Amino acid sequence: MIMEKIRPKIGIGMYITDGKGNLLMMLRKGPNEAGTWSPPGGHLEMGESFLECCKKEVKEEVGLDLEDIEMLGTVNNIFSEQKHYVNVDFLIKGVSGKPIIGESDKCAEIGWYSIDNLPQPLMLSSVNLFKAYPDVLEKLKSFNSLA
Repeated sequence: MIMEKIRPKIGIGMYITDGKGNLLMMLRKGPNEAGTWSPPGGHLEMGESFLECCKKEVKEEVGLDLEDIEMLGTVNNIFSEQKHYVNVDFLIKGVSGKPIIGESDKCAEIGWYSIDNLPQPLMLSSVNLFKAYPDVLEKLKSFNSLA
């Protein structure tokens, strides 16, 4: 019997801004990094494009629709020996709707937070994105995702 190797998963992070220097953040609960703050996110499914994944996840998690995306960066996140993700993070463009908690089993709280004073602790994938791409924070401060 051939054993298949455990491989990293692909996570998608979706950064939504309000044009006033604020970022939409979620307080995570449940089995995946509970107690940390992150933007909406999810897993890339087999055969799914990045845009399709972002549209699906943003709708499911925060009830918003989006028009387009722009890649912010890619980071390697090793949480433990058994949990390894490669995250592809996106700036979300042309958002419509009002943010809601769409998956109450995964999110305890949602809100707009100043990029200069984000709630803590941040999920490892956000920490690693900001370390690897320091210019991302400035880009987020000046962009308005809302349609």
